[in-house]
Amino acid sequence: GARRRRTLRRVAAWTAAVAALALLAAGAWWLRRPQAPGPGHPMQFTLQLPAGQHLHQYANVVVSPDGSAIAFASIDSTGRSALWIRRFDGRDNVRIPGTEGAQYPFWSADSRDIGFFSDQQLKRVGVDGGRVRVVCRAALGRGGSWSGRGDIVFASSTLGPLHRVRAEGGTPVPASMVDSIDGEVSHRWPCFLPDGDHFLYVSTPGRSGSYDLYVGSMHTDRRVYVGPVESGADYSSGMLVYVMNHTLEARPFSTRTLRWTGEPVPILDLPGLGGSVAEPHASVSQNGTLVSSALAVRSSRMEWIDASSGDSRVLAVGPYFHPQISPDGRRIAAERVEGTGRSNIVLLDAVTGAVVRWTAARGLNRGPVWSPAGDSIVFSSNRTGRYALYVRDTRGALAERRVYAPPGALLLWPNDWRSGGLVAFDAYEAGSGYDVWELRGGSPVPVARTAARELSGALSPDGRWLAFESDASGRAQVYVVDRRTSGQYVLPGDGLQPRWARATGRLFYHTPAGRFVEATPVPGRPPNAWPSRLLVRAGVVEGYDVDPQGRRLLCCLSAPTGAPEEITVLANLPRALTHGL
Repeated sequence: GARRRRTLRRVAAWTAAVAALALLAAGAWWLRRPQAPGPGHPMQFTLQLPAGQHLHQYANVVVSPDGSAIAFASIDSTGRSALWIRRFDGRDNVRIPGTEGAQYPFWSADSRDIGFFSDQQLKRVGVDGGRVRVVCRAALGRGGSWSGRGDIVFASSTLGPLHRVRAEGGTPVPASMVDSIDGEVSHRWPCFLPDGDHFLYVSTPGRSGSYDLYVGSMHTDRRVYVGPVESGADYSSGMLVYVMNHTLEARPFSTRTLRWTGEPVPILDLPGLGGSVAEPHASVSQNGTLVSSALAVRSSRMEWIDASSGDSRVLAVGPYFHPQISPDGRRIAAERVEGTGRSNIVLLDAVTGAVVRWTAARGLNRGPVWSPAGDSIVFSSNRTGRYALYVRDTRGALAERRVYAPPGALLLWPNDWRSGGLVAFDAYEAGSGYDVWELRGGSPVPVARTAARELSGALSPDGRWLAFESDASGRAQVYVVDRRTSGQYVLPGDGLQPRWARATGRLFYHTPAGRFVEATPVPGRPPNAWPSRLLVRAGVVEGYDVDPQGRRLLCCLSAPTGAPEEITVLANLPRALTHGL
């Protein structure tokens, strides 16, 4: 009866209390238990490049969409590039045959194929090798993206809109419209969003140090402005990764509204400078694996080197290129890189290395060359989005005048200047690639314009000879043209970047391995019979000049800091952003 019911209630209460205590004890044990590493924790590590290989440009390292492998285009000691594959579940870097000259690779959406640019063409190859197939023409590629629908959107040139083509090949058609009224010149670095219809891209030239980021569509001319960036952007896991304020950062982004949905989060600082205009600095897979390259973690220095003994003295340290000694030997003009797609001309004291910034224009200002009298400098600039040659007085005047603006040159820089307004310059054009020209009285005249790669035109002090480098024979060699007879001669051995000593008229050049050679003109002998001698070995030469007597070399050198050249991998970027490494 009632007594039995009271007993049952007391038993139930005690049972509930014991159960509650057991749960509390179990909870306490759970909180105090040893924590095993869970799946998806962020992890950072590095991968070394194959021996003898070097990275060139940031966008030459890309991770596959499924996060299983990396493709990279690296260059060897001869300056020739090729594609390599490194799988995360393997230990070897595998070179893909037939990809010589490759630049700016990008993956197919299924991670089975790779697109790349080479020999003025857009090409594709399977990740396991096989036949390399040509997709279409591309004069000077600046990025591509491959959708799951089998479409490729790519920048075929440094000028003009993006184009689209089927991955199987065909005739490309415009995928965007350049607004010339607003001052646009080109669209670059496309990246498909997951729907396979919309794609990101940047517009050039820059505005106040940044570039406009847009979203375009495969089915409409309408585009959506996203915001300012300093590089092309990549999409992964609801965020865009790009460069801003010299920092690689990630920012939440909605693929539905095509707008930012949060504030940017910094990923890492970028000590490196350089790269093509608005070039992406990182690649991210669908599962959040990010790869970037330590491209510019190299010491860059300008050195005086005794041509015979090899004794050297560092004049300046920094990202300097293309130095040229003034006729009086007191000053040096050089290009100094100041950011991605940004550089300016500086003047240095030849003794102390004291530096003064000489130009202050946006874009790339490069290839400074002194006038014969040393009172002005000619240089190239893409400040308007198109390359042109400019001249400015070195005696204090700030005014610059444009002296030549070729309509078809995608790249352009001067190499030499002799009396009478004779300027030797290099130009890259669609169809013929790199060629050597002369500007004679303001009129351009081609000197070496073939299907081969011709560069670094240099005029002898008396104006009779023009030397340049060419790969017409299948390897880089120095060619010399007699400007009186148009006769052409090939110097024996490999050779790059010919330069003349102004006072002695001797010709200098270096091998791909950085060994300098001196050739002495002899009256009555053709250039290929001029006596020559080996000089010092300098390393990785990023540009150089010779003093008037030919006794000293002024070299811009790039060399490893002691650490191996490597690729940085960050696994699980979303969790790293929220919880840190």
